[in-house]
Amino acid sequence: ICMTRQTLILCGPSCSGKTSMLTTLSSALASSGQKQQVHRIYPKAMSVSHLFGWFAPETSQWYDGIFSALWRNRAMKDDESSSWISFDGPIDPVWMEGLNSILDEQLLALPNGDRISITAGMRLIFENDSLNHASPSVI
Repeated sequence: ICMTRQTLILCGPSCSGKTSMLTTLSSALASSGQKQQVHRIYPKAMSVSHLFGWFAPETSQWYDGIFSALWRNRAMKDDESSSWISFDGPIDPVWMEGLNSILDEQLLALPNGDRISITAGMRLIFENDSLNHASPSVI
């Protein structure tokens, strides 16, 4: 599935092995010679602006957030390594709205107008215990 899909949802109760499964898959791919990076983000631990970015009102300058910086850096690479960004925690409609462009159009559309396309080695993974707050477009 990880070879054909850009996004993946791992759903199950806490301590059910979702992270262990992802770590094992990453290790297996790395041992077979594929370069692999896994970035884990806990979106409930930060504001939406720290996740996606913000404009500094004093300078009108854009600053990337944690996710947008990871996404931009990976999109600029032209090697054959894989980069997985895992959102670990419950799906929240507030931050999930910022990812709709990736799910619909295969690119990240930022509030500053930047549009960053998904590349072959990029994967977006959601690890959560429920799909209760996920919109139909996510599923």
